[in-house]
Amino acid sequence: MDENQYSGKPLAYLDQNILDLFVKKFDEGHVIYNFFKDNYQVVYSDTTLGEIYKAFINSQDESNSTKYLKVLEWLEAHHIRIACTTSFVFLNHCIISPVSVFQWFEKYVENKKEWGFWDKHVYDQFLLNYKKDKNFDEIKKEALLAYDRNLEIMKNANNELQEFPQFKEQSEAMFNQINDQKKEYEQSLDFMLLQIKKYSENDKMSEIFRNEIGIQAKHLNNITKPNVIEKIWSLYKEKEGYKNFNINDFWTITINEKINGRNLYNYEKVSVFYNMMNFIGFQQDTKIDQIDGVQRFMSDFTHAQMASFCDYFFTHDKKLEIKTNAIYEYLGVHTKFGNINFINEKAPD
Repeated sequence: MDENQYSGKPLAYLDQNILDLFVKKFDEGHVIYNFFKDNYQVVYSDTTLGEIYKAFINSQDESNSTKYLKVLEWLEAHHIRIACTTSFVFLNHCIISPVSVFQWFEKYVENKKEWGFWDKHVYDQFLLNYKKDKNFDEIKKEALLAYDRNLEIMKNANNELQEFPQFKEQSEAMFNQINDQKKEYEQSLDFMLLQIKKYSENDKMSEIFRNEIGIQAKHLNNITKPNVIEKIWSLYKEKEGYKNFNINDFWTITINEKINGRNLYNYEKVSVFYNMMNFIGFQQDTKIDQIDGVQRFMSDFTHAQMASFCDYFFTHDKKLEIKTNAIYEYLGVHTKFGNINFINEKAPD
């Protein structure tokens, strides 16, 4: 969906805590539910589906996922995703789909069964910044196993596409590129782990950084809007090591753009800012040195990414709202924040 092509009701993205509330108190006759249905086009993402799937996995009770899907179906919610090319290059717009949420959930579960192995590898990478005790051999082993599993899936897909001339050449090129890069990947992995082992084998990288700079979460969390991004940068710019930096260097936008070979899109910058905020300690998410904490942290910044395409972002997570609001302000994203008050049966503004 390109913004210029959509002319329906305002898009409203629901954080998981809002959806939890909707499911817990669901009543088709309630003023709030009908207000949402009549005035907004509610949207959900694969991250939403992931959290619904987790509810099923944790309980092994299918009704725990079905009740969420039924509420989204009643709201006539649409699926939202980032658009990409046939070469899986992500673009700077999104697509919304009216296809049934049950179909999207079924597709998500199928993909999860095939690609779920990649999750632990991603979580391990994030945990390197926040976990005190690290098993470097295990991290490398898991990373290489994930790479090999990825190659296996790509090889199978490549074999299946040999009968389709329009995809054959592109598929072979993609597989050969990933296959040829394995040695390079292992070398870069070794280098990264060596550097981390050198400086923070038994300590949290985030804590080492904060202690060396002398700026802790208690200093940062006193910062309030407006211009939060700039105010945070002003605390660091005269510190040793940052005197030749500009604001984008500090927030790691510059290095990420060099890695990508292009300017980042706004939704990509959302995740970069959000990650850095957690690293320095600004409104840091809880239990971020544990798998569950990393899962919630990743869900939060992907919700924030997807909501940047919408008119409204409804959440009861105060830390998520503060961080995301600061990022949106800096980037010029016009998404508005909202919450819901069932106690007074007050519909959102």
